Amino acid sequence: LDPKRLRTHTGYGAKITLNDVLFYLIQESKNLIISKLSGQAFLGLFNKGESLSRLPDQMVMSATMQPLFRAMSKTQDDLDTTQYMFHRAITLLSAYTLPLYVGLWWVAEPFILVVYGEKWMAASEAMRILVMMGVCLNILGPCGALLEAQNKLTQDMVALLVRLALTILAIYFGVQWGLSGVAWALLLATVFSTVHY
Repeated sequence: LDPKRLRTHTGYGAKITLNDVLFYLIQESKNLIISKLSGQAFLGLFNKGESLSRLPDQMVMSATMQPLFRAMSKTQDDLDTTQYMFHRAITLLSAYTLPLYVGLWWVAEPFILVVYGEKWMAASEAMRILVMMGVCLNILGPCGALLEAQNKLTQDMVALLVRLALTILAIYFGVQWGLSGVAWALLLATVFSTVHY
């Protein structure tokens, strides 16, 4: 039992947990604010548009971030290799997901009409706007993995807090212009968060 190693790993684990909580708050703050300001029907349409717009992200990125984190952790002292992996991850994620995002943007209305029916058609405009966030998500994922691998969790925490604040403000002000307003505001907040990362 080495108290120094125990403190190091406990501190790292606590920061990872706190960052996971912040990420959860980013995701769920949207639901809370939209449901309070615009009601359940609006929230349902927004959630449908958002979840469909993130299909490529869910299929490709979630499977790649843990292996990328492990690889970057092993080479954390070799900054050239880490930088190569970081840029390569963004390039490959973009190559795999951008055609899917473009396809979803292109077929948003017929896709929702065929799969979910007429009553969900209002979600197609939000989906079409939120699909454009895919470019940012291809950068945000590797940024988070890099910060975790380099043990820069405090910087990641600050970036997540900024992202949480921007998400809350975007939803709060965007809801005045309907689903499209929320989607555009969220897209702008995500672009700013990506630049911040």
